[in-house]
This record gives sequence, C-alpha cells and structure tokens, in this order.
Amino acid sequence: MGRGMFPARIYIGQIAVVFGIVITSTWGATQWAAHALGYQQGLAAALVHADGYPVYLPWRLFEWWFAYEAYAPEIFARAGAISAGGGIGGALFAVVNSVWRARKINW
Repeated sequence: MGRGMFPARIYIGQIAVVFGIVITSTWGATQWAAHALGYQQGLAAALVHADGYPVYLPWRLFEWWFAYEAYAPEIFARAGAISAGGGIGGALFAVVNSVWRARKINW
C-alpha cells in the first residue's frame, strides 16, 4: 500500500463527483421534461426563475412521472433515459477512478 494509505479510506472527492453527476443529470432531465411539457401550470411552483424560465427542483421529475405519465409516456421515457444516463455515467466515473487510483498506488 502507498504511504499514508489505509484500506478503509473514504474518498470524499470521488463520492461528491458521482453525486454531482447523478444530481446534474436528474436536474437536466427535470428541466427537459418541463420544457417538453410547455412549463404548464400543473407542474407545481418553480424554485426560481432564471432568464424568464422556471427552474424546478430535481426530484419533481419523479412526481410528474407518477402523475402525468399516462398523458405523455414518450416524454417521460426520454426524461427517464436522461436521468438514468447520469447514474450510468456516475458509476462509470467511479469505476474508472478506482482503477486509475489502484494502478497509481501499485507503481
């Protein structure tokens, strides 16, 4: 093992990046779905308005999906794919970073 390393070390930076990727993709999917649905009144109150566009909380996507999926299944299928892509991207980042770190330690 490398100097100053121990087996149970927690890599806060890597965890933060993975969470950041997942949250960003979910938030992007939420904003995309809101745009695709025309920012209708039934989507709930926006968190803020940025440049004239409402910005919603990231988890609103799942509330809308439950309530409105029967009306626009293709929109929620695509939004779900966008959100899931972030989960896959976060997992890929974690694996690649772990392999890179393991190779770095053994050199």
